[in-house]
Amino acid sequence: MHWFKRRRVVVVIWGVHSQDWMEALAPAAPVWKEIPGVQAVLHFSSPEEKVPWRVGLGRRIVMIPLMENHIATRPQRPAALAPTLEALHTLGDKARFADYIREHGLSHLCPITYASIEDAAFPCVIKRTNLNGGAGVELAASLDEARAFLGAAPFVGEAYVIQAMVPCLVEYTVNCVCIKGRILWHKVYAYNWASPEIRRAGSGQPVRRGTLSPELQTNLEAILVPLDYTGPCNVDCTWDEAGCLTVFEINPRFGGSLMRRENTADLAACLSVILEHAGSVK
Repeated sequence: MHWFKRRRVVVVIWGVHSQDWMEALAPAAPVWKEIPGVQAVLHFSSPEEKVPWRVGLGRRIVMIPLMENHIATRPQRPAALAPTLEALHTLGDKARFADYIREHGLSHLCPITYASIEDAAFPCVIKRTNLNGGAGVELAASLDEARAFLGAAPFVGEAYVIQAMVPCLVEYTVNCVCIKGRILWHKVYAYNWASPEIRRAGSGQPVRRGTLSPELQTNLEAILVPLDYTGPCNVDCTWDEAGCLTVFEINPRFGGSLMRRENTADLAACLSVILEHAGSVK
């Protein structure tokens, strides 16, 4: 029997994100009724609020930070399952992630990153380094179009990366909970796209739950283990029929698909693993 089934736990949600996230994780949300041992859920949104770290004998408090900035600024006293700042910054910046992949000999698992727009093969993908949710991503069909994108918002004056386009009709989001890079739990959602070249946030819908083979899991862990990655993350990727993996990015936080109402059972499973292991990593 897991510790949180024997001892009551008080959950602290740290931070504020979009409406669907806040509804899915609200103190009265259905997900908490599916997790044995959760006695109460509290929500704190700013460092000025005094977060409790003692809740009485036989109880334990676990903090769940939401987005990257909340993970970076969370109070250290309550137990949590969260990445180090190094891992957070590496995965949270697409340029740093590309450097990390190259330095660790993992380039075969990710799209080619070009040194400059003049070096790129077209079509290519231009990405802001610090945006998420599909924002700041454009497909450039030619050098002239690429220069036009880079001369306008949201790219002008901002850092970006240029990558090879990887055509695919199915993209996967692998939602994980990890300890030191090893995947303890995962759930795969598959998205179908109307075109292998154009994939934009909101234009694809989860059509089924996918399957992560042992080989694919090993390849994902090859990226996560050198970071000692701990906590939830979601991997945007694709693979072909032969099982060849291409990772587009790894977000060091929950995946938004877990917050959909139809995925409440998956979110409960994810949170249960976090509550079980929070505070176990030194």
